[in-house]
Amino acid sequence: MTTAALVLLAASTLAVQTAWAYRHVDYENDWDAPVNFECPEGQLLSTIYSYFSAYRADRRWYFTCRGPENYGNTYSSCEWSGWTNDFDAGAFYLCPPNTAIAGLASEHNNYFEDRRMKFKCCGHPDFKVGACQITGNINSLTYDADYSTPSGKAIAGWVSEHFNAKNDRYFNMIVCPYTV
Repeated sequence: MTTAALVLLAASTLAVQTAWAYRHVDYENDWDAPVNFECPEGQLLSTIYSYFSAYRADRRWYFTCRGPENYGNTYSSCEWSGWTNDFDAGAFYLCPPNTAIAGLASEHNNYFEDRRMKFKCCGHPDFKVGACQITGNINSLTYDADYSTPSGKAIAGWVSEHFNAKNDRYFNMIVCPYTV
């Protein structure tokens, strides 16, 4: 077997193992059920994973959080947004200046086979967010969404676009470097 074939085999095995591992975690929601997730005090959203069921026309969500490096364990301010999208509509949400996502909530509607979302953004006077960038799609329609923030960056926004033909969304994150 060639080196290239071995590398491809190892990469595909790792991808299957990763997907299997995520499928056997405690998700934040059941099918068609609400999501209500908040990071522990002093932490920000760092990993987003979800998988889609065509049968149920919905996603299950899994999140992890971590504290910003050199940050401490408290926020001076947190606030929840209102609903950031209508069902079957696109979404663009950016946290207020110098805050990042530390929680999210969503509800599913069976008529629209879609979710609407709201976000909890937290910050501190010493927490400064720099020039942000929008990721590419973190999923393909009807496939897993999987994103982890690089060290020194925080998720400060969420972008998504709904496609009725698949009853699913593309998701993109607005990711920003920060200083403390």
